[in-house]
Amino acid sequence: MTNFHRQLVPRGEPLDLGIYVDASTSWGIGIIVEGKWLALQHKPSWKVPGRDIGWLETVAVELMAYILEAKGIHDSTVIAHSDNQGTIGSMTKGRSPNSHINLSIQ
Repeated sequence: MTNFHRQLVPRGEPLDLGIYVDASTSWGIGIIVEGKWLALQHKPSWKVPGRDIGWLETVAVELMAYILEAKGIHDSTVIAHSDNQGTIGSMTKGRSPNSHINLSIQ
């Protein structure tokens, strides 16, 4: 039997990279990280049953996570600003009653 030890590493201070995420049902998604912005316009067919503004806002957070990963940021706590309380709650809990949002959270 192999004996190994795992060391717990403190999270440290949250990173404040000036992250802002937002979404609009009439246009798309906007993300700002470290003063650089990305705007993605959605297709007219984006809205199907279960996909609403909450889902769109959660996709914005998911895309932000991909941006941070591409920047080499991982195993960190980051401060991100969003104006959608449903998205914030779903991300905090790690789940939502909406299956589309759950796929984005994963």
